[in-house]
Amino acid sequence: MALVSPPRLSGQPAQFDRAGAGRENCLMRPWLFALLGWAGVIFLLSSFPNPPGPRGPEWHSYAAHTVEYATFGFLAAGFVFSLRPQRALVPGLLFAWLLAVLYGVSDEVHQSFVPSRHASPTDLAFDAFGAALGCGAFALFIRWRRSRARRRSG
Repeated sequence: MALVSPPRLSGQPAQFDRAGAGRENCLMRPWLFALLGWAGVIFLLSSFPNPPGPRGPEWHSYAAHTVEYATFGFLAAGFVFSLRPQRALVPGLLFAWLLAVLYGVSDEVHQSFVPSRHASPTDLAFDAFGAALGCGAFALFIRWRRSRARRRSG
């Protein structure tokens, strides 16, 4: 006998198995764990003080911020869409991007407390840019997956 939860906001009940874990939870878990793990990596990298002396070219730092947050944006979008797979694309991507940018703000605040580091609006701009790239990559991925599913079904 399968249990059914109360209707969700969309009006569709979520189907649950005997253990109480819904299909949405199964889809959400990998994205959530990957997102939290990546947030931990970013936090760890931000915890190291900059070494004294000459540093590499500034564009290395900007490229690192872009790649870090492109990954974060992709994972955030995956998490958002795992909660509601049929969510409209643009609002879901904007929410994921905002989530990534807010984490970027918290990362810059965190860096302001680390010796030899400082918060930088330029770094935050590259974080936001990277998050947009990651969300855009996820949009391509989700469109590809949806078109593939349509071709299979008919």
